[in-house]
Amino acid sequence: MANADSTGTYGNPTVVRTLGIDLASQPRQTAACQIAWDAETAVVERIEVGLDDNALCERVARADLSGIDAPFGWPEPFVTWLIQSHGGELSAEAGAAAPTWDADYVRRLRFRVTDFEVHEWTGSWPLSVSTDLISVVAMCCTGLLQRLGVHDKLGGDGVVEVYPALALRLWGIPARGYKGPGNAALRERVLREGVLARCPWLAMTAGQLGQCIRSDHALDSLVSSLIVRCVAVGQVEPIEATQLAITRQEGWIVLPRRDALDHLLSPTTRAAPSPIVRGCAKAAGEVVVDEAGALHEGVADRGADEGEGAPFQFAGEGGGLRREGGNLRR
Repeated sequence: MANADSTGTYGNPTVVRTLGIDLASQPRQTAACQIAWDAETAVVERIEVGLDDNALCERVARADLSGIDAPFGWPEPFVTWLIQSHGGELSAEAGAAAPTWDADYVRRLRFRVTDFEVHEWTGSWPLSVSTDLISVVAMCCTGLLQRLGVHDKLGGDGVVEVYPALALRLWGIPARGYKGPGNAALRERVLREGVLARCPWLAMTAGQLGQCIRSDHALDSLVSSLIVRCVAVGQVEPIEATQLAITRQEGWIVLPRRDALDHLLSPTTRAAPSPIVRGCAKAAGEVVVDEAGALHEGVADRGADEGEGAPFQFAGEGGGLRREGGNLRR
C-alpha cells in the first residue's frame, strides 16, 4: 500500500504495477490502464475501455496500487446536515444552535476539504459533489469502493482518488478541450508533445497510442496510472496532519508535484519519499511506439468539450462534468 502516514506523507517505492481508472456512470465509458514499473522504464501493459465493476475489481486485484478518477465521498458537514435534516426538519444537536445560513456555511456544505485545497492551489473551485451532477459518479464510485473493501480513502486499502485533467495542468501540459468529439488531434498532441515527451521511458504500443487518441477515457486512465506512480514514490503534496481524519472519510484528490514526472523511475536513489508532486519530467530511454501512419483512421470522438486542461475549468466556469448519452463523468 502507499497510504498517507501520520505526517500526511505518501510513499512506497516497492509498487511495481499501477492501475488508473477513469470511472463513468456507465461501463461503456469506463477505462483502465495498467503500467509495470522498474528502475529503467515503464511499460503500458494494457489499456481497456468498457469495463464494469466486476472487471474493475479484477484489475484492481492485479495491481499494487490503484487510482480512480471520481470523488470518493461528500463533505462531512453536508453528510451531518443531511442526517440531521432527515424528514425535512433541521434538528440542532443538544445544546447547539441551528447553523447560520451564510455563504461560508453553504460553501462548507458544497465542498470537501480536498476541494478547498485545490482552490488554494488553483484559485478555482472543483465541481461540488453535493450540488452538481458529479454526485452521480461519486455514487457509482462509492459502490465500487464498497465492493473493493476500501475504508481508508487515503490509500491504506490500495486505492487513491486522482484527477487526471488537474494533473495535466499541474505538469504544465496544455490540454484544454482534449475531451469530446473532433479533438483527436489535440489528444495526440497531449500524448506526443506532452506526456511522452516528458516521459520518454514510457513504453506504449501503436495500438495503445491509438486508443488514447480515439478515446479521452483511455487517455485519462493512462494519466491516472501515472498519478498513482507519483503516489507510490512520494511525489505528491502532503496532507496536513489535522486533515487526516476528515479526508479519510471525504476522500482526497492526490496533487502530483509539478516536477513529479522527473522522479518516477529509480525511486530507491532518493533519500526519502516526499509529499505530493507537481511537475514535468525527463529521463533516459526510448518510447516504444510504432509510427505507422494509420493511427488517425477510424477515430471516433465521444462526448462534449469539457474544457479541461490549462486553464483548468471548474464549477462556475462552464466545465468539469460531461453527459455522454446518459453517461456522466468528470
